Amino acid sequence: MQSNRPGTMFLERLWQALPNERDKLRPYIERAKFYRNECGCIMGGTFFVGALAPLICDVLFLHQIGGGGWFGTALRGAAFVFGVSMLGKVIGIGIARMRLALTYRELRIRYRLDGN
Repeated sequence: MQSNRPGTMFLERLWQALPNERDKLRPYIERAKFYRNECGCIMGGTFFVGALAPLICDVLFLHQIGGGGWFGTALRGAAFVFGVSMLGKVIGIGIARMRLALTYRELRIRYRLDGN
C-alpha cells in the first residue's frame, strides 16, 4: 500500500493504528484497490456492443447510413463505435473514482483517527 494519494495514506494509517480491526478493513482495502485500478474496459465494452448492434441493424435492414460508398460508410461507422466506446471507458473510470471516494468517506465516518 505504498502511495502518496491521500486515500491510500489514510488506509495505511488505519491499518497501522487499528491492528485488531484488520479483518474488517481488508474488504475495504481490496475494494479500494479495485476501484483505483479500474480502467473502464467493462463499461467501454458495454458501450461498444451498445453502439455496434444498432449500427449493424441499420446497415442490414434500413440502409440509412449510406451516401458516399461503402468505404465512407464503414469509416463513419467505425468512428462512431470507437467514439462511443471511449465515452463508455471514461464513464467507467469516472464511476470507479466516485465509488472510491465513497469508500474512503465511509471509512472516515466509521473509523475516526486524529487529524481526520
